[in-house]
Amino acid sequence: MRDPVINKGIFALRLGRVVEKHGSVRAVAQAAGLPKPTVEGWLYGYSLPNTIALARLCAGCNVSADWLLFGEERP
Repeated sequence: MRDPVINKGIFALRLGRVVEKHGSVRAVAQAAGLPKPTVEGWLYGYSLPNTIALARLCAGCNVSADWLLFGEERP
């Protein structure tokens, strides 16, 4: 079984949809309790979140980690 590949650019595109839904990067950062520059780094494809930051992002913005990372929803 191959390990899944997480593409920073695709993650950034999906995160962009979350930002559009919430209205701004600042709103996403506040909802997730994360620094705005951190969220901007993900949005611009510079990096990916660690597991704790991903969990905070998903909980704060009511979005699935499966969708953000792989484009899939859980069954």
